[in-house]
Amino acid sequence: MQITTLSALCGVEFNTVLFPFSIIEVVSSLERLGYDLSPDMPFPRPMGRFIGSGQIARKGKVAVYFDAVGQDLTVLGVSLSSLTASLNELAKALNEDHKIDITGLAKFYRIEANYEIASNNNTQKKIADVTKAPLLTEFGTILGQELAPTEVKFGAKDLEPNSENWLDISIRPNYERADRYIVSIVYRNIDKVKTQAFADHAEENIIKIIQLVDR
Repeated sequence: MQITTLSALCGVEFNTVLFPFSIIEVVSSLERLGYDLSPDMPFPRPMGRFIGSGQIARKGKVAVYFDAVGQDLTVLGVSLSSLTASLNELAKALNEDHKIDITGLAKFYRIEANYEIASNNNTQKKIADVTKAPLLTEFGTILGQELAPTEVKFGAKDLEPNSENWLDISIRPNYERADRYIVSIVYRNIDKVKTQAFADHAEENIIKIIQLVDR
């Protein structure tokens, strides 16, 4: 099956009260790695830590964002594998340049991605077939309209959506194209190794799931 990444992000939320890096520290490492700084970044670089939120820099199809309120550093783009590599590269540079250990400061890591997957079938009908629920018949009686499921959505059992560890996946038809699935994933984990492993196999696992829906 053909899978296309529509958008993706990989980030780390810090377990600190203040944003843990100074502007000069982050900017100098990004420049050394070949990033183009945002035009909004003042020059000369101010002392002190980041406030607010926004894009810091960009290189090719990878953009670096920060959120000083949410204590979050995120890379966004269109390839999950390139984003995890970019975040790891930045973490290594901050350690080498400024002795800043992101792993030691991390509260949790997060991944979000949206994919489009082509199908030879009508995806709306396939989703309705695999998610039949008797309760919908009763709903339809109330509403005076026959109903069918329009989305497959599931999350990690025994984990809270508001917790540091979480997994959520939704599958729906592409509303503009009946032969396309749209898959959205949200993953959070306090363990960097588990997060990397999830990212490494995300696309192949999504294809396996869609193959079950589409068969």
